[in-house]
Amino acid sequence: MNRRTSVGPCRRRPRARGSDRRHRPSRPGLDVVGVFYNATLANDAHARGPSVLQKNDNEQCNQYEECTTKQNGGFGLDQYVDAGKPVFQTEHKLETSQFCDADNANDCNGVRYAFNPNDKVVETCR
Repeated sequence: MNRRTSVGPCRRRPRARGSDRRHRPSRPGLDVVGVFYNATLANDAHARGPSVLQKNDNEQCNQYEECTTKQNGGFGLDQYVDAGKPVFQTEHKLETSQFCDADNANDCNGVRYAFNPNDKVVETCR
């Protein structure tokens, strides 16, 4: 029986075995559609009164060297810090000794969580 994979807002294609946890673009940083989506979502929410928490656009940014505008060439977590917003940054594969100095210098709240969700590893930089 030939089964087709349904792809929609609530369903995902199965990932190939051994692939990274998420797709990485061929160049660092957010794509234009992602930036437009985030800006539209934030602007629409702000027009109605609530705040917006952006999650996962720069998860593991130290590992992929895309945390700051200087690294990305257009977008970075430093823009949130400069606007007075709190920044929480997560790493899974790097040890805290490999990213905490940079996160602290950039005023980001860095934390390392285990890559495997069954592990209980949580190490904060501050």
